Amino acid sequence: GRVRKFGMALSGYHALNDNWGMSGGVEAAGYRGSNVADNHSLSLNVGLSRDLKPAGFDYFSVGPELALQGFEDNLSHYTLGHGGYFSPQHRVAAGLSASFQAHKPRFALQGRLYAGWTHHYQEASPCFPLGTPAGGACNQEYESAKNRGCELSGQISGVMRLSDHAQMLMGAGARTAPEFNDTMVFIGLRLTLEPCPSISTSDIPESWLDGFY
Repeated sequence: GRVRKFGMALSGYHALNDNWGMSGGVEAAGYRGSNVADNHSLSLNVGLSRDLKPAGFDYFSVGPELALQGFEDNLSHYTLGHGGYFSPQHRVAAGLSASFQAHKPRFALQGRLYAGWTHHYQEASPCFPLGTPAGGACNQEYESAKNRGCELSGQISGVMRLSDHAQMLMGAGARTAPEFNDTMVFIGLRLTLEPCPSISTSDIPESWLDGFY
């Protein structure tokens, strides 16, 4: 158990004009755990968005996006050597997303909604990726599997100013897909040594939600 993910992720955004923009990202990661086989993954995503510019928002962008993901090995099971995490050999997802951000002197919000179609393939995997342990009763491998269907997700995070030296952090997210369902909620308190008379968008704890995946 205790599988940990480590690696590097890069993302960027390019404004095509006043209304349209293009975003993309790449992530290379490794997975290591106690009595769990090592694994590696590569993820790519690209999107095109149009800012609808509604009143009261810093931005409200809508557009298509495409995501690709692949793992070296399928370690999604729970016998010795497996990590029990979703690890398809390839996963393709395409759909529409909406992202928004708004802020005032006392609070700031940021969120994202996504609806699309996904397809993935998980290859066959041995019962014991690290070798059969003494007394191991499983001598057959897990069969390969394909799945496809609708994928929905949404998340929102925000920050509220409590005083010159205190901020409340909040967030929630949910995902549903043919292969998994996730729900998360967090609340936190940030204390600052220097006084902060107002809230800025950089105070939003966006990375907190990303850390759950």
